[in-house]
Amino acid sequence: MLYALEKWIAMPTVSGVPSQLEECRRGAKFLKAVLQQLGAESRLIPGAPGQNPLVYGQFSARSSKSEEGPRPLNVLVYGHYDVIAADIKKWDHPPFKLTGKTWNAMVQNSFRLTAH
Repeated sequence: MLYALEKWIAMPTVSGVPSQLEECRRGAKFLKAVLQQLGAESRLIPGAPGQNPLVYGQFSARSSKSEEGPRPLNVLVYGHYDVIAADIKKWDHPPFKLTGKTWNAMVQNSFRLTAH
């Protein structure tokens, strides 16, 4: 997982910058592939023209503690894989490199996930 995180972080998925749109799409495709490798059904949902796609992944699991029989378990995890543009000169470390000492742009910005 650390290898995948390092590769994902290295993608400059800066949202709102037209020259970075293809990198954002590459980041979305990478996330989709990681979810599939982890066993999820995953797909890209196109955004509006010029906007980043959504990444949808669904893991299947069933609860055996139901009187009616196994029920699907649902967990919603919401987060994002892109970052906003910032002045690179104000960073103390490379924002798209996992250094092991600091959080970079994507980790700092993206891994505030909400689960339901």
